[in-house]
Amino acid sequence: MKYLLAISTALLISSSAIAEDWTKDEASAGLRKTEYTRRIPAGKQRTLDYVTFLNVDCTPMDDVDVSISREPEHGAVTLDSVERLPSGYAKDNPRSKCDKKVKSQAISYKPGAGFVGDDGFEVTILHPNGMASVYVYRIKVLGSGKGSGRADIRP
Repeated sequence: MKYLLAISTALLISSSAIAEDWTKDEASAGLRKTEYTRRIPAGKQRTLDYVTFLNVDCTPMDDVDVSISREPEHGAVTLDSVERLPSGYAKDNPRSKCDKKVKSQAISYKPGAGFVGDDGFEVTILHPNGMASVYVYRIKVLGSGKGSGRADIRP
């Protein structure tokens, strides 16, 4: 069974990440870990995700801390402040109507020179209410595959 974390305080309701479904165990531990796999061509930098937190009035939340909690072994990850239109909010979330550019953190990864293979890193988000989200990125750096039909794309 899943629990909506907008349980008891206005502070919980104000954070978009906390308005997601968390399991009872995650809510009790104050920690939610989510894993992603991304494929990136060798030698190319890619922006993998954007981290945006808005109040219900569409103003950015200033009390959310985003940090790289585990660096990749074979590349570099950066968090860059950017302005962009918010996206990804469910239709029934009041933030889905936000239509102005807001401050976001862009998560980008670039593999080391000549590296092809598996890498990874973690990003930790500390929410205003003391809860934490950890995003684990598993990166597959793909070779050029010239003449090979990109066989390196297989899982």
